[in-house]
Amino acid sequence: MNSRYDIYICVKRSNLFCYISSPATTNNIDTATSTPKLPDPKIIEQVISEIDLRTRSEIDRQITVPIENLIRPTTKSRKGGIPRPQNPFVIYRRDLQAKLTARLGPDVGSHLPFVSKEASRKWEIEREDIKNIYEVMAELAKKVHERTYPDYVYKPRKHRFLIMKYI
Repeated sequence: MNSRYDIYICVKRSNLFCYISSPATTNNIDTATSTPKLPDPKIIEQVISEIDLRTRSEIDRQITVPIENLIRPTTKSRKGGIPRPQNPFVIYRRDLQAKLTARLGPDVGSHLPFVSKEASRKWEIEREDIKNIYEVMAELAKKVHERTYPDYVYKPRKHRFLIMKYI
C-alpha cells in the first residue's frame, strides 16, 4: 500500500510546531458543504418589488448596472463554497467598475487594483445619501442571499498561526 504523508510546520508566537498528517486525516478537512447556485430570477424580482417607488427611482438614478445584477449573489467564492452576502461597499465598487469601464474603457475597468483604490478613495468622501442608497441595496442583496441559501451560516476561521506545507 502506497501512503503519502504531509508534513506541516507551523509557527505560533515564535514557537515551532510540526504536524504529520496521513491521507486519511487530510481527506476529512471541512470544506464548503454547498455549491453556489444562481438565485431564481423570481426571488430577485420579488425582493425588488418590495421596494417603494421613491427609493427605487433614487437607486435607478444612482446606479449604472441594473439593480438585478448588483443584488444577485456572485457564483464565485475564493474557497469554492457559498459566497458571503455583499456589503454596501462591494456593491458600490461593482457599480463604480461599470462606470469606469463605460467612461475610460475596458482596459481601465479590468485593472482591479486601480478600481479598488479608486472605489476606496471615493467611498470615503461620498455623501451620506449616496451611501444610504448602497445600504438599501445591500439589504436587498442580503434578502436575495437569505432566500437563495436559507441554510447558510457564516463560519469565520481563525488564522492564529502561519502554516507551511512540506511534501
